[in-house]
This record gives sequence, structure tokens and C-alpha cells, in this order.
Amino acid sequence: MKSVYIIADIEGSLGCSSKSDSQLFTTRRYEVCKNLTEDINAVCESLFENGVERIRVKDFHRTGYNILERYFNKRAELDQGFAVGPIPGVGEAAGFDVLMMIGLHAASGTSGFLPHTLTSQLATIRVNGRILTEAELFASSLYEENITPIFFSGCSAACEQVKSAIADIDTFAIDKPLVKSFAEMRKELAMAAAKALKNDKASPFCMKGPFEVTLSMREGEKAAKKIKDAWGFSQNKNEIAFEAQTFNELYWTMLKIAYMSPFIEKHIRFFMGLFKLLGRAEIFARTVLKK
Repeated sequence: MKSVYIIADIEGSLGCSSKSDSQLFTTRRYEVCKNLTEDINAVCESLFENGVERIRVKDFHRTGYNILERYFNKRAELDQGFAVGPIPGVGEAAGFDVLMMIGLHAASGTSGFLPHTLTSQLATIRVNGRILTEAELFASSLYEENITPIFFSGCSAACEQVKSAIADIDTFAIDKPLVKSFAEMRKELAMAAAKALKNDKASPFCMKGPFEVTLSMREGEKAAKKIKDAWGFSQNKNEIAFEAQTFNELYWTMLKIAYMSPFIEKHIRFFMGLFKLLGRAEIFARTVLKK
């Protein structure tokens, strides 16, 4: 029976209703994280009921510490925090059959709920002339493990973008404000995820190079110059351009632009460990305050 790898984000979850809800250290942080946990639990329970034997949930928002472990379905595996490799962000993902992406969002430069790709600092990202979605990056990063993307949930705009990019993937739209109760929407989300297990048309997905990439910086020309000076890319006003031959080169370059400086890249394992400590401390403090 199938084993399922789930990537969980927060913007497209039922409880996230504003930009502040997606950020750390906010008054609704605990409530939003608890709702995300309940979304994922509902999906996991439905998958187990439909014959899935193994599920791993990768917490993939901000620090990677959003799902509340104390409420998490213990039949599933919970992987929190980000890894340098072998798969950037993910770490290892061997032995899983299919990928489900729960609670994601629309791409930078598009309409939809809280649209961005990797970071809101990037106003638009075009790869070979097309808008780039996070789902393409995540699915492609798991391609070498032969993991097939079969399901995606997020706002309607995000769902349409993903269906355009990844052939035969099933989607479930969650638009804000919700028109049904959390319980009703959670049940429908869980049922849609279970139904996707029968998707026999989808196949492992990987973006094919070579790639010509153009991205624009939301904060303008000064921000673009900072990226150019750090990494040596070409700049035209608020735009940065670069080329990549393979997906792995594309993905790592995008991660460098979004999250790193040359100094951070050189000491990436140290900074990744520090980031994990921040994530653990933030969610622990938020949990203690709610007791």
C-alpha cells in the first residue's frame, strides 16, 4: 500500500486568514498552528483509513516548527526544521510513493491569497517565461526519489497555477474567508486527499533545464543591486537574471537569493542549526504561554 510524504504550509491552511497569521510572534500564532495541526491530522486519519501504511509530514513554513507535536497524530511521522541535504530543506525522503502538498499558496506575481514563492521579497519569478510555483520546486526536489505528486491544497488561484504546471495532479481549493465551518472544510479536505490516492495518471515530476530565470525584487533597484553584488548576477533596475543548466542548480540558486548571503552559505550548517533552535524556542514559548 502507498506511503505518503506530506509537505505542510500554513498560508493555505484553514486557520490562516491574514498575513499576520502566517508570521511568528503574533497574538494568533498558537491558534493558527493548532488549526494547521488539526488540518493535517484530518488528512492523515483519512489516509490511514484508506489503506495508507506510512505517512511523513514535513513542516515547511517559516522555521519549520508550526505543527504542535502534542496534538499531532502519533501514527504519522513528524519532521520539523530544515536540512541542508541531501534534498535541500527536506533532508532525506527515501521510500515514499506519493507527495501531497497541504496548505500552500499562490505564486509570486499572481493573484490569490498571500501569493509568494519562497519569500515575499521576490515580487515575480519567471523561469523560461513562466511564473514559478513552490509546488514545482518541491515536487522536482523529490523526483530522484521517484515520488509522485498527486495532491495539492490552497486557494483557487494556487490550485489553477499548480494544475497548469504539474500534469494530472488533483487539487482542493480553500478560499478565504471560509464559507463553511472548519469541521465541514476539514472533512472535505480529508476526503479529497484520500480520493487522490486513486490517481493513477500522475507521474514523478521534474522541471527540465536549461533554465533562463528573471526575478524582480519587491523593494526595488537597491534590493536588486544587493543581490547582484552578493552573487554576481546581471541586474536591470529591480530585476535579476541568471541561467541554470539543471534543476538542482536552479533550486540552490533560488534558495541562495531568497535566504542567504555568501557568508551564510559558507557556514550553512551552523546557521541551519541556529534556525532550528529559534524554531523550537518560538513554538515552545508559544505553547507554554497557552497552558
